[in-house]
Amino acid sequence: MQALVTDRTYKSYTNQLSKLPSSSSSSSSRRGSSSSSSISSSSGSGLDQALLSYGQNAEHVSQEGRERLSAYLAEVDANKSKNSRRRMNLDSTDVDYINSGNETFNKKIKKSFDKYTVEIRQNLERGTAV
Repeated sequence: MQALVTDRTYKSYTNQLSKLPSSSSSSSSRRGSSSSSSISSSSGSGLDQALLSYGQNAEHVSQEGRERLSAYLAEVDANKSKNSRRRMNLDSTDVDYINSGNETFNKKIKKSFDKYTVEIRQNLERGTAV
């Protein structure tokens, strides 16, 4: 089960990456030069300093990037609402389960053992069980 979750997570990640627009060469070169200059400017712990200051400067996030993120989140919300479905509520059936997993289990048990337990159950319902 864990492998299935991991595979699904990876597939979701690759789908999200494929939807991302490719960044322009000017912005990537600008980011590269600013991060390399900040790393080389401090002595010894340049990488640590760059990691600690991540997100401190608001100038790194462009308005276009913010709009892309909000559009992506709106798309995710739309997909969630589209894929949501109402579960059937069967009032006329006997409920002998506490959740959907238990319902499935009970169906399997009934399929296997009902031929042996029908008479006992009927006696219990009538109150004539010995």
